[in-house]
Amino acid sequence: MSTYPDAVLQERARVAERGDFRERVRYDVTQRAPYAFGLLAAADAARFFGIDTVTAIEFGVADGDGLLALGALAADVTEYTGVAFDIVGFDTGHGLPPLRDYRDHPEIWAAGDFRTVDRAALEARLPPRTTMIWGEVGDTIGPFVNRLREDAPVGFVAHDMDIYHSTASALALYRAPAASLLPVGIAYFDDTLGRSDRLGSLLRTRWAGQLLAIDEFNAAESPRKIDVIRTLKHRRPLNQEPWLDQVYAVHVLDHPARGATARRAPLSMGDYPVARRFDWPL
Repeated sequence: MSTYPDAVLQERARVAERGDFRERVRYDVTQRAPYAFGLLAAADAARFFGIDTVTAIEFGVADGDGLLALGALAADVTEYTGVAFDIVGFDTGHGLPPLRDYRDHPEIWAAGDFRTVDRAALEARLPPRTTMIWGEVGDTIGPFVNRLREDAPVGFVAHDMDIYHSTASALALYRAPAASLLPVGIAYFDDTLGRSDRLGSLLRTRWAGQLLAIDEFNAAESPRKIDVIRTLKHRRPLNQEPWLDQVYAVHVLDHPARGATARRAPLSMGDYPVARRFDWPL
């Protein structure tokens, strides 16, 4: 069980009552803490790089609770930062596809788990600027990547497709043209951990599931890498939350903004902290 000093809990209570949005994200008093963090971090990165619209995605929608939360939080982030969001959900509508081998954790999941009970009802509840893409992600991700816009690069993605093969297919998103992705974005992988009170936590391994998909993506000869955020636990007052180990940075190392041709005027030691401030919600 997580334990925090009384001073941290007292400050959290104050923030819950009257804190601003960034404070609420910092103290996990929003819904879906990793979604709130990821959206705000993506908005901060977008502002840093002069971008005013970001695409956010949920892979694995089921009945839509997560996608609806994503839309509500995106509205809050837009109000706070001015950065707008286009939101996209991916799902088969029929639940998990047939599992192929041990890499899909068939000891945990079964084909058909988490089907969408009523597609029409879900789509009727979607907020503005939110769309659903139905079908196997291996079939739908390519056409979607081809439609991505440079004026709304992908900045936050929630990966909740549970199994290896679907996650590996979804990671093709990060092979999109560099300008259609933020130079650095956030990815949340819901199934890299299991609940500590369930056997699934013991069965997780780097040789199956989402962890294997991440490792294989990083092993490819590509300037796109999915990495841990090394400062995250050290900068947050609630530093024992499991989701902190499920959030990664997606580095687009071939993005023009990260290339040797990126130029700005030189800064003095005194000017640098203000001019180059990067307000991540840590």
